[in-house]
Amino acid sequence: MTFPSGWLTRFATETHLQDGDRMFGDHGWREVRNQPDPKSKERFLVEQYEDLLRRVGLHLPSAFKLVDEGGRAFWLVHGTRHPKGLEKMKDAMWDADPISGFSFRDPRDPDQATLFQSSDWPPDIQALATILGARLREIGGSATVQELRDFAFYKTVYRVAHANLAMKAMLAHRSVQREPSAGRLEASTRLSLVRTVV
Repeated sequence: MTFPSGWLTRFATETHLQDGDRMFGDHGWREVRNQPDPKSKERFLVEQYEDLLRRVGLHLPSAFKLVDEGGRAFWLVHGTRHPKGLEKMKDAMWDADPISGFSFRDPRDPDQATLFQSSDWPPDIQALATILGARLREIGGSATVQELRDFAFYKTVYRVAHANLAMKAMLAHRSVQREPSAGRLEASTRLSLVRTVV
């Protein structure tokens, strides 16, 4: 499904309540009016739409935000029941030739970091390294390589290959340490945040 950001945010107004109810299938989306700013409203509505897809059996939704050079944005939202469907959607998005004048962003990134754009190919994976670092802090500072791969695959717009590159970058920058300390990064290898001594 595709829809422009402006079309989404109009549902935050009183005049489009019935349209919003039809689109989202219930009244829960109306909580968008309690969101503090336009970006929060937009992110909230995309998450509501992903919840709708889950309710109808498409348990693995994903969303890409595209922004043109003038700052105008629209969303690509995809839903599937099978991990292979999600993998194929991500492959299609990331393997496509860059769309001239557009940049892609991950809607789950609160800083809305640009993933890639036509002037920057291939994409920089630093944004994913930042997201994985935040995930490690959220869950107590430690996770296996497989857990971080799964998080990147199911909870961000990135692919498993990107997660592998991001984890290697984190190790190179010594923001994480690994156990065992040498050898290939196996699924069972554990990465832990490096604690800074104050």
